[in-house]
Amino acid sequence: MKTRIGILPKRFLIDEKYSVLLFIKEGSNVETHRAKFKVGKLFL
Repeated sequence: MKTRIGILPKRFLIDEKYSVLLFIKEGSNVETHRAKFKVGKLFL
């Protein structure tokens, strides 16, 4: 089994509001990452 690495690295900031926590999966045209808002709320 191959280990997948997402395009966005851990702790990558998106709009200086969201921080990438981890790579979840890769689709045909998209990647799914878990992100965290600065105040602590989690997003997929």
